[in-house]
Amino acid sequence: MGDAECRLLGSSEHGYLAINHEYADEGRLHRDGIADWKGARGPEKVRKSKAAHGISLIEIKKVDGEWKVLGGSRVTGLDAVEIRGPARPDS
Repeated sequence: MGDAECRLLGSSEHGYLAINHEYADEGRLHRDGIADWKGARGPEKVRKSKAAHGISLIEIKKVDGEWKVLGGSRVTGLDAVEIRGPARPDS
């Protein structure tokens, strides 16, 4: 995150990085590649594929002129999330 983006968040020395894990090569992710999605291993392959996609959120802060990682987390297709604000569908 550059200084301009950090300033938009209110700080040029403390912010968050979001890394999108959008694409997984299914042929390499699974031992038998893209075969047998409907067979016995299908549910396991779906779970593994959902776990391979998501985002990583990393909190960073500039300390003595160097960026330090303060913590982080990862959200995958297996995690429950609550959608708030204008993106939330009507109940």
